[in-house]
This record gives sequence, structure tokens and C-alpha cells, in this order.
Amino acid sequence: MRLPLLIIVLALITGCAHQNGVQVSRDEANKIIIGKTSKSEVIELLGQPNGSMLGASEGSTESFWYNGAEAKANPALYIPIVGMFFGGIDSKGSSLIISFDEKGVVTERFYSEMNSGSSRSF
Repeated sequence: MRLPLLIIVLALITGCAHQNGVQVSRDEANKIIIGKTSKSEVIELLGQPNGSMLGASEGSTESFWYNGAEAKANPALYIPIVGMFFGGIDSKGSSLIISFDEKGVVTERFYSEMNSGSSRSF
């Protein structure tokens, strides 16, 4: 009888998390050097991109983009009544766009981060 109760309590305490796409940190983005880093080095560092586009900007032949997001529910969200006051969802994400010239060398790099939270505490 105690084991099922323990499992339920642990599930409530850990909350739920969901990750989508490829999250790139600022440190990883800063390793990509304009005029030096090659397309194969980018793939080695970050893996395959979420998508690519040909002729994305002037002077480039191809662009990669890496977008990722993660959402995590505060465990208090699942406790009746308490969840209304202390629950919520925290999310964070990143977006990286990299353009390459005809030789496969980085010509542009744009990086952004997003942090958003709706967790409440009093």
C-alpha cells in the first residue's frame, strides 16, 4: 500500500517537463566564429539543424537555424487549491541562425534567448 502512494507523491514532486527542438547555449553560439568556422564544424558542435534555407541573405548561399524550447511545470501546480496560488510553468528557449558563404564558412550569426515564467510564490 505504501509503494503506490510513494510513487504518486514522487510523481507530483518532480513535475512535468517538455523539451522541443535543439537548445543552444550562449557559450555554444560564441564558439561559432564569423569568417572562420565551417559548416561541418557547426554540425559537429551542435548536430543537425532544425532547418536550412538556400539564399537566405545577401552574400550567403545557405543558412541553418537551431530553435529549441523547454517548459517545466512547478510541482505545486498539481496540488489541489495550492496549485492556483503557487503553481505555474517556467519556460526557456533559444534561437540561432547561421549563414554560410559558397565555401561553407560562416558569414553571419544571430542568437537570441527567451526566459519566461508563470510560477508564483508569496
